[in-house]
Amino acid sequence: TPDPIFEQLHVQLMTSLVACRVRPDHKAVHTLRTTVRRIEALLLALQNLHPRAAPLQQSLQQALQPLKRVRRAAGPVRDLDVQRGLVETITQRHQHATTNNQSQKLQADCAELDRHLRRRRKEFAKELASTASKLEPTLEEAFENAASHLKQLDSISLLAIARKIAVHSAMDLKTHGPKDLNEIKRGTLHSFRKQIKAARYLAEMDNASAPAKRLAQQLKKMLNSIGRWHDWLLLGQEAKSAFGKHSLLANAIRAERNRAWTLAIRSVENLRKSLLNVG
Repeated sequence: TPDPIFEQLHVQLMTSLVACRVRPDHKAVHTLRTTVRRIEALLLALQNLHPRAAPLQQSLQQALQPLKRVRRAAGPVRDLDVQRGLVETITQRHQHATTNNQSQKLQADCAELDRHLRRRRKEFAKELASTASKLEPTLEEAFENAASHLKQLDSISLLAIARKIAVHSAMDLKTHGPKDLNEIKRGTLHSFRKQIKAARYLAEMDNASAPAKRLAQQLKKMLNSIGRWHDWLLLGQEAKSAFGKHSLLANAIRAERNRAWTLAIRSVENLRKSLLNVG
């Protein structure tokens, strides 16, 4: 049954909630966000695909609703942590690659942007700590109720579900064709990433299966590629707002974003070919 996996994730969730309530540092926030996404992937898969899940809809939904609130509270904090890391990447990459005046200006803008991101991170972290404190009892009750119902479910192949999600997502993109992948709308690519992320987490839960491990690694590689593009995209929006569209920093970030986009599209096409066995 899926119950042992759910119980393990339950413990991880409550532990990371306490950590974010006390001190929402980089590691705690990342663990919380990832754990929430893993649980959501499992519960949604059971809710939508398990043949005997119909009587469990209410209990599963009672767990999913507060999970969504926690994820939305943790998301901005995690994004800002990543963006601050990208600012440091820009700082190091362009330290000796421009003229002295440009280098000084770029370093100053990076330092200013980092201070701005740090302030925003502090505000969002406070909100996350408050949300974690408020929802901890609600989640504990909802998870205990869901766990008692999950014991009634038969075993189900998480690998089969993961493959089904991944292939279905790849087929949605197939209509673009390999020559048209560069024309994919960014929202479409981001949506594709979220679907594949659920497939990856489900495959990782089937940790006794070698094929599941291979699929998870394959999906993770592609996800990292799209994720890096999306992180540069978000940072570019921050830089554009703070310094203008044509500022030195905005231009540097745009160049990184464009490189990441090319790599992401290449990664998507490789995964699509692999999943659909196309030439």
